[in-house]
Amino acid sequence: MELTGFQHGKVIADLRSREEVADCDLVWLDFFPGETNWPERVGQLTGLHIHEEHLWDSTNRQHPPIYDYTAEYELLVLRSLIPGAKESLTATRSISIYLSEKVLITIRTGPEPVLDRLKKRLTAGLMRAPDGPVNLLSLILTFLADEFLALREPLSLQLENWQSRLLDERNDFTEWRRLMDMRGQLRRFELQMEGQLNVLSSWRLDTDFLISDHLAVRFSNVEEHLQRVLGHVRSLEQDIESLVQIYFSVSSQRTNETMQVLTVISAIFLPLNLIAGIFGMNFEDQPLLHSSHGFWFILGLMIVIMFVMLWLFRSRKWY
Repeated sequence: MELTGFQHGKVIADLRSREEVADCDLVWLDFFPGETNWPERVGQLTGLHIHEEHLWDSTNRQHPPIYDYTAEYELLVLRSLIPGAKESLTATRSISIYLSEKVLITIRTGPEPVLDRLKKRLTAGLMRAPDGPVNLLSLILTFLADEFLALREPLSLQLENWQSRLLDERNDFTEWRRLMDMRGQLRRFELQMEGQLNVLSSWRLDTDFLISDHLAVRFSNVEEHLQRVLGHVRSLEQDIESLVQIYFSVSSQRTNETMQVLTVISAIFLPLNLIAGIFGMNFEDQPLLHSSHGFWFILGLMIVIMFVMLWLFRSRKWY
């Protein structure tokens, strides 16, 4: 656990007792994965009692975004990106945020570089210290939304790479499973972003905390950023659908062109095979069979027929 206090715009570290916590204007309790005794520590330092149903919500990595509250606190369960996840660029996990009058509590279900960066900037004095839990929440949400915004470029680059390989005639594309997996991941990510937006909207409508005009603008910016991410994800889903359709259209066109060439070749050789078959019959009395010029006449006739048929196909744009 890391405990950060804020008093008169300054960051206060090394808080140990409940009395020291009470003297601060705002206290941020940040609990790391594996700290199972965090409800007791919260009770000792702040006097808050965490409802038993919320205990499970806070430790479930797959929990969808929710908003809930009790008489003592308000709870937001949100999704944050898993940095460097091997399975997917859009892999997320839950992060729980409890808000009380002078306390904000974050429960991590994994490493959260976003919180670490925010804490470092606050400690170094690079940002104005928050004066309340709602202000601190707005900073956390801003950093989370910026992470989601930064995800747009790598997703677009990945799809562009697959698109160039998929439409390259010299490259036999074999990553259909990964492409379909990406489509499924984007759909799940879209649902998470929609849930994130619904939670923030519900919280802003129902919260008992006073939200100043300045903070209202900041929360609106967060929602606008998430909307942009959501729109980009939907656009990528449509691009994947269009890419698959284009691929099969191109494949069908290539097949048609191949079949067209084979058909033209077959049509040209059909009369030639007929002539060869006729003069290959075992009859004694057959025109040109015993002539010294018969072979060259038949060969010339075949060549003339071949060029006439080619000219006919070209003139009618069949080939």
